[in-house]
Amino acid sequence: MQLRHDVHRSALGFLTVAETDALADGGVRILDPYSTLVSRGVQIGPDTIVYPGVIMRRDATSSLTVGSGNVLYPGCLLMAERGGRLAIGDNCELGPGGVQVKANMPDAEIVLGDQVRLLNGAELTGRSRLGHGTQIIGPVSAQSVQLGGGLGGYSWPDPDERGALLKGVGQARGISLARGEVVSCQPSFGTADIERQVRYHPGQASESS
Repeated sequence: MQLRHDVHRSALGFLTVAETDALADGGVRILDPYSTLVSRGVQIGPDTIVYPGVIMRRDATSSLTVGSGNVLYPGCLLMAERGGRLAIGDNCELGPGGVQVKANMPDAEIVLGDQVRLLNGAELTGRSRLGHGTQIIGPVSAQSVQLGGGLGGYSWPDPDERGALLKGVGQARGISLARGEVVSCQPSFGTADIERQVRYHPGQASESS
């Protein structure tokens, strides 16, 4: 007999608890299959750690792929619906803090490179591309942003060679940042200055500066 929670899951297009747990056969580390919801057709790479309370949702018209070695913290929501496309690279950190990445419109396409970090309530929508090692930190509603990739991850020794960074509180719409740039805003990105990240890390200035 199929358990009630599995009946409800299946009706909404999600894997059953047993099917969710079986993702471990492909190297995905699901810590609590009962509190994790994964739609059928979602692709997840090996060595990805999925904490309790994560939702990965897609419909039949959309694609959602998650690479290898990622960490999805509690409350993370990944959504691809209404023809949207969401692709996440390798070794990214989504959370903690209720991160939402939603490609849920017909023309939505969100691509995250490797070693991207989103945390503390960040929300990403629209047509967005985040390069290698980029970050969005804080309750930032980022729509159709382009963040240039850097060398290594967010702890790369030279801040001017790190991926671009959005941080603070508020809405960021249509912003484009290059490697090493940061916008720090409370509460409106519209009037914030673009700066070099080295300003916040004066002890790590590049030799060329």
